[in-house]
Amino acid sequence: LDLSDNNITGFVNYNETMKLATRLTKLKLLDLSWNENLGNNIVSIGSEFASLKYLGLADTGLTGQIQLHDIEAMENLEELDLSENSITGFVNYNEIEAMENLEELDLS
Repeated sequence: LDLSDNNITGFVNYNETMKLATRLTKLKLLDLSWNENLGNNIVSIGSEFASLKYLGLADTGLTGQIQLHDIEAMENLEELDLSENSITGFVNYNEIEAMENLEELDLS
């Protein structure tokens, strides 16, 4: 599901977004890149997308230290694109180590 570069600024109703996510159980790709105003709360949707192999969050307005505990629940994730953000680090680096299938992490 490619929603990149669509001027998305957030989710109107977080609970409804989560209900939709639980119906997308076979989704392999979610690209929200280049939606510059999503910010840090976008990371919290990760646990609902366990089937994802690719998650694109490039240039989404992520800043500072971020937590990946919800993304860590994506047990099939192979590629995570966090490029073009202002990330200064991760709250817990063990979360990255726990992502056993992760082959590519882009922080450029």
